[in-house]
Amino acid sequence: MTAKNREFLVLAGLIAGAAAALLLFRDGIGIVVFLALVVATLIQLVRVALGSGKSKTLGQLWAALKDAFWGIG
Repeated sequence: MTAKNREFLVLAGLIAGAAAALLLFRDGIGIVVFLALVVATLIQLVRVALGSGKSKTLGQLWAALKDAFWGIG
């Protein structure tokens, strides 16, 4: 299996998982989005710490996370 095939399968799995979460938690979609932002922010924080991520993206994710937490965005 090539790297592109593996990447495609992972992305398809993530999309399927997101669709399942949307169906299961349609009344509480805000918490699903908030948890997704938390995970994305933590991943980007690790990437920045290891030197392969951009701090600008981390700043944007952090701002989105704060907005989601306070219910502004």
